[in-house]
Amino acid sequence: MEEDLERPSERQSTSLKIPLCELFDWNRPYWVTMSKEASMRTLNEELELHSLLDLDANEDPDDVEDENDISYATL
Repeated sequence: MEEDLERPSERQSTSLKIPLCELFDWNRPYWVTMSKEASMRTLNEELELHSLLDLDANEDPDDVEDENDISYATL
């Protein structure tokens, strides 16, 4: 049982502690490129979603007057 208590402290002593500023060094071209690519990918996905929503809005059945629609029946 004493061995189990010692293992967590061993694990802590072997863990790496790297400051974020060293891990993500924005002066390196790799991180700048990755950031730009991720931003463009996100933007393209958002534009695609808006495009799909616009297509759906153009074919929205609420835009078509229907005899079963309450607002149509009151006109």
